Amino acid sequence: MKSIRKRFIVGLLSLVMFVSSVFVFETSVRAQDSNRSYQKVYTIFDNNVPSSIQEIEKLLKDQVDNPSDGFTKEDAEKNYKTFMNMTNSEKENFLDIINNPKKLAAELEKSINETVPTYTREVVNEATTSDAKQAKTITIRYSGNMKPTALGIHACTYHWSVELTTENREKAIEANKWKNHIGYKNPLFIFYDLSRINNDDYISKGKFYGKSEYSFKLGYKGIGLQVGRFKFNTTITPKKSGKKEVSANFKVELF
Repeated sequence: MKSIRKRFIVGLLSLVMFVSSVFVFETSVRAQDSNRSYQKVYTIFDNNVPSSIQEIEKLLKDQVDNPSDGFTKEDAEKNYKTFMNMTNSEKENFLDIINNPKKLAAELEKSINETVPTYTREVVNEATTSDAKQAKTITIRYSGNMKPTALGIHACTYHWSVELTTENREKAIEANKWKNHIGYKNPLFIFYDLSRINNDDYISKGKFYGKSEYSFKLGYKGIGLQVGRFKFNTTITPKKSGKKEVSANFKVELF
């Protein structure tokens, strides 16, 4: 009887140890799988974010040989030449900038806010009123772009357009077809999940204001995921001379 009881206890203990070992093994496997998924995300970042001057040079040269959609060969060549003409110290500084969210944001903002906006204008409709003032309602299509850069290296292209009905080309009275989008994105800067989250336009005191906001994510080696927003602002002040009608502002927010 004692022998049977002893065998029973031994068997029970063996079963408990076996179940425990299976649980520990499964937990370990799940933890390893979880770690692999986590590492996979950051491996993508590590592989894509340039960590040396040589990597940057190669990536820019590859863009010259195979320009991305929305980016001309001439633009790619300009980027490559700009980088190759930098001193070693400037190249090291550029490498530091593209791997530092705050420095990159500051450079992108500076490049737009200290630059004269690029735009075109075209009269699409013109009519004269019948009242004594003989005011002219003139509809003008404005379009342009903003090209944030870091030390002269093109990061992305923001396109915008709007049709403004003006009074004698001196006062905006109605806005139509306000459109905007981000076209080319330089893979050197690793922007992804880029999407527009806000879009607005209005007229105040004869001026047109167009605003848009885009969310984005960046992948950084050693830092990981960085989330932020691009804020583009376009102001149009109609003038008969057609000079300096457009002003632009660009801001980057990091979270």
